[in-house]
Amino acid sequence: MQVSSSFKNIKHTPGIDEHIYEESEKLAKFFDGKFEVQWSCHLRNGVNITHVKLFGPHFEYFATAESGNLFKSINKATIKLQKQLQKKKSKLRNKINRNNLNSPKHTQILELQKVEEKEIEEYEDDLLDAA
Repeated sequence: MQVSSSFKNIKHTPGIDEHIYEESEKLAKFFDGKFEVQWSCHLRNGVNITHVKLFGPHFEYFATAESGNLFKSINKATIKLQKQLQKKKSKLRNKINRNNLNSPKHTQILELQKVEEKEIEEYEDDLLDAA
């Protein structure tokens, strides 16, 4: 993981660098391979604006956030990026699961569900006849 940061109209301190690196570590759990995170922070009209770009071999994500506090804007941008990554990950999982509908295990489960549905219908019919 490579982390780079740039600042405009903000004093660059080691504390900010440490916070940016900690937030970048939160994104590492989504990827096994190499990726790069670019942070850009600037101050405009008393509002801290943070842009974060995440690059990898076959993907690119971007998030931006604004706040009166620089650390809050960094946190907000990280949360936005995490939501994008979670959405992409869940879509990928659903795609994989849809492709495996013809697996032997899945067909057994479908057959069991059909048998159970028939048994439930027969039981309900017996209850109606008894009443």
